[in-house]
Amino acid sequence: VGELNINLGGSWNKSFEANIETGVGKTTIDLPSDVGVKINLSKGIGKANVIDLISKGNGVYVNEAYENADVKLTINMDLGVGEVNFKVD
Repeated sequence: VGELNINLGGSWNKSFEANIETGVGKTTIDLPSDVGVKINLSKGIGKANVIDLISKGNGVYVNEAYENADVKLTINMDLGVGEVNFKVD
């Protein structure tokens, strides 16, 4: 229970994958706009706000840069009861 802020914004030189698992509480994740971002979202009864991302179906979201990006961030998000907000910088 609580609040978590994760800042993944900025410039990245190498692709990577991150696994984030939350339970009860509010999570805000800041995402970069100049590298590719893909989110694989698995959620229970929680709420996800995925503003400025493109839904590919089945809980998969990407940003506008994803398709042509050399550097890609893949975020595997397991959301429990809480709330997560994804924000593109």
